[in-house]
Amino acid sequence: MLAEGLVIVIGVLSALFVDGIREERLERRMLAESLGDLVVEIEDNSVTVGRVQERQIPSKVRSLERVIRVLRGDDRIADTLAFIQELAKSTRSIRPWLVDDRYQALRSSGQLRLVRDRAVASELGDFNRAPAILFGLANEIRGDYRKVVHEILPPELALDVSQLEGYAPDYMPTPVWFEGSPDYARTLRDLHGRENEFLALAQNEVAYVAAYAHAVNRYRHEMAAVLGVLDPWRPKPR
Repeated sequence: MLAEGLVIVIGVLSALFVDGIREERLERRMLAESLGDLVVEIEDNSVTVGRVQERQIPSKVRSLERVIRVLRGDDRIADTLAFIQELAKSTRSIRPWLVDDRYQALRSSGQLRLVRDRAVASELGDFNRAPAILFGLANEIRGDYRKVVHEILPPELALDVSQLEGYAPDYMPTPVWFEGSPDYARTLRDLHGRENEFLALAQNEVAYVAAYAHAVNRYRHEMAAVLGVLDPWRPKPR
């Protein structure tokens, strides 16, 4: 009788042990898939950040340099429309649109606690906080250049430099209140009437862009580092 009871207990424990192993393997497989998805998300963000660093920041710097030369009197305006377009471009945002859905899913699902290497888990946490810290520090020194310039820009150009430009150009009709010729002469009068104010704001915007460029560069290095940490979970090419 005792032997039979012992056999039953051993059988139950063995079944629980096997179920535990099976469940752990399933969790590990799901974790590996989630970390693989995270790798893809970070790589996609890396492309976005690279575009900001290699295209948007240099373009904004060129526009700001042109505006500052005019405000200092070192350059003259030969083409009014071309200059005002340059003025509008100098206000463009250089903030990368980053996605962190996969990391948030890892956290909310509790899968992050399954990462055995605590250094990896800590690295992921630090990496997720990096954008707010790095870009936040750059934003602290930014003045009101964009806001003040947009106050004197024709509304059409303000729309042209919106971050939403290019997302839905085919079905976004020009608002009815924009009909007619933009008053570019008024924009120039406002600009020249407040040259010292705009010059100071433009110089501050240059300082902000320099700080932001440094933050973007640092973040790209952080991305490369975390992708190296996550390399064991990188999805294999199909």
